[in-house]
Amino acid sequence: MLNKKYLEKTLLSNSKNRKVNLHIYGYRFVNDFRKNDRINANTDGMNFQIDFDKLLNEGTLVQDYLIPATVVKNQNVPAIKVRAIFTW
Repeated sequence: MLNKKYLEKTLLSNSKNRKVNLHIYGYRFVNDFRKNDRINANTDGMNFQIDFDKLLNEGTLVQDYLIPATVVKNQNVPAIKVRAIFTW
């Protein structure tokens, strides 16, 4: 959760084409030898770009994300659907 007071001071005054890029690390918990690598890697995780102008106009933005299926230790790990809801 981002606190509104930080966004108000940086994005509300005299800004144009306002976007917030958000990367969520460690999006899937699989307890294996790569666990720490996944948590710290830029390649694993979820990326969202929030159009701040659209968020201000609409009040709420919804973005869907699919964490792809994978295989860990010969076990199938299914895909996971994630819905991110951003509100102002």
